[in-house]
Amino acid sequence: MTYTFSTNEGTAGTVSIPVSVDTTGATLSVEFAYNSDFRSIINTKSIAGSGKNVTLSLTATDVDSMKNVFYRIKFTKDNKTFYVQHGAINYIQTINNDVNSLNIIDADSIPQRLGDASPGASNLASASDHVHPMPLLSDFNDFNLNGATDGQVLTYDAASGTIKPKAVPAASITPMWTTILDGEITLPRGHTDDSGSYGSTPVSGEIRLTYFRAQRTGSRNTVRFQTGGTGPTASTLARVGVYSVNESNNNLTLLASSANKVSFAGAYAGQNCALTTAANIVSGNMYAIGILQIATTPATVAGAWFNGTFMGANPKMARKVTGLTDLPATITTGFADTQFPVYCELVS
Repeated sequence: MTYTFSTNEGTAGTVSIPVSVDTTGATLSVEFAYNSDFRSIINTKSIAGSGKNVTLSLTATDVDSMKNVFYRIKFTKDNKTFYVQHGAINYIQTINNDVNSLNIIDADSIPQRLGDASPGASNLASASDHVHPMPLLSDFNDFNLNGATDGQVLTYDAASGTIKPKAVPAASITPMWTTILDGEITLPRGHTDDSGSYGSTPVSGEIRLTYFRAQRTGSRNTVRFQTGGTGPTASTLARVGVYSVNESNNNLTLLASSANKVSFAGAYAGQNCALTTAANIVSGNMYAIGILQIATTPATVAGAWFNGTFMGANPKMARKVTGLTDLPATITTGFADTQFPVYCELVS
């Protein structure tokens, strides 16, 4: 049997419990413990008896503290003491009106069965002495799992109100000549030559900027490129810089740069310019690599020759700034579009 002591949390209340003996003239108390062996009694309260019923009264403090404990009723009459009933007090919080209940369960009673209906259903009426089976994931009609595979991501579809597998776009195959495995490139490798990449007459003090959108996130330490058919003469400064691009206004901020190599190597020579600090690149962001030389004859650099008609559109592809004596920390003015982008690799 189940005796329900219902009260708001923190509010006193009583419950009447039938017992198997006549309590008239007897001294009655109830003992509480956290374990069913009652080796450690946590509280004892006197209770009133009348015939074969006892009345258990709990104060507001009791209601807050007597949660999930065991109890037994102690009966003393005619110099004889024994226990007439024992069981447990379960604290249950319900949803409606934030009402809390103490269910006092007779340990000698046999709870009703849980039911044998399919998951998500029950053939038993709602009551306090049994629980209904919970539905399994596959029993929810709102889940559309047809065709789902292991590891597939589920997403909520607001249009249909269902949870279903997330559509995965078809794989994008990037031609291998437009990427490298260990970093970023500014131009497709197959579209570069050394003839028109840096203009027919490279200018001293001019930084050539070639823009790219990062394909991978990572830390990059070196810029690689190749000189063209003209090597440098009387060079005093040769540096490269990696700039982040603010796409809202096209301003540039220097992220990392090389030390002054004084002069790049001669014609048709590969260049490896170590950055003094790593450039931390984020996939999807726009960057620009700039090459600056101060020399009587700056070296040409391998790259491409684009149609100048389309170079002014955003996002930018290639620009230049003249009149420099070193790599600027920021570049916000003085830009001119150029049809001669440079091939560079930004690698780890």
